[in-house]
Amino acid sequence: MNTSTEKATRQGAWETAYAKGQNFVFYPHEEIIRFLARHVRRRTGLDSYKDMMPGAKGARLLDVGCGIGRHLLLSHQMSFDTYGIDLSSKAIDLARDWLKREGMEKTDEQILQGDVRHLPWPEDYFQVALSHGVFDSMPTEIARAGIEDLARVMIKGGLFYCDLVAGNAIEETVESEHEKDTVQSYFDQRKIDLLFEGRFKIVEQALTHRDDVLNGTRMSRWHLILQRT
Repeated sequence: MNTSTEKATRQGAWETAYAKGQNFVFYPHEEIIRFLARHVRRRTGLDSYKDMMPGAKGARLLDVGCGIGRHLLLSHQMSFDTYGIDLSSKAIDLARDWLKREGMEKTDEQILQGDVRHLPWPEDYFQVALSHGVFDSMPTEIARAGIEDLARVMIKGGLFYCDLVAGNAIEETVESEHEKDTVQSYFDQRKIDLLFEGRFKIVEQALTHRDDVLNGTRMSRWHLILQRT
């Protein structure tokens, strides 16, 4: 990655965060479990599943911003053909190690370090994609370019789960110790529409709030299920 690209994506800040053990999250997010169960593949027993989407078993699934691999593991366990990409090489090393331990083959070929704007797969390759806490952790212009390239590698009609931090449509550099010097981008409805315009159709959209009663603060997040147009 050249110097200008690294500066734009804040890769160094993410490498530092992972080197400190930040974002070491080991369990899948409940909204992603809900998305898969309602729209793609639902677990019905210890060894049984119901396909909610035709051909779900073995479908190619991409986790964009996969981190250390918690949703890759879920995908692998549910018999998807599992792929992941993340900006941080440290996160990718951990994800590969974890998935190898869990029996996934071809981790070096299918879990890759890279930039969301230049996904290293051909057109119409994936049926399903996931992205948790990723497209709101970069500058808006990079997020838009990433969505355009994600649309390129997804089949028409493919399903994509994405969540975004809700708030006034601003960007700011993180100053706290956690994820220091990375970018936090907030989304209102207009900014959401511009992000996906011409590439994805919103199928479901929910807004959740988490209130810290003791400190009087609120964190709000959009949860979107989208379909490649």
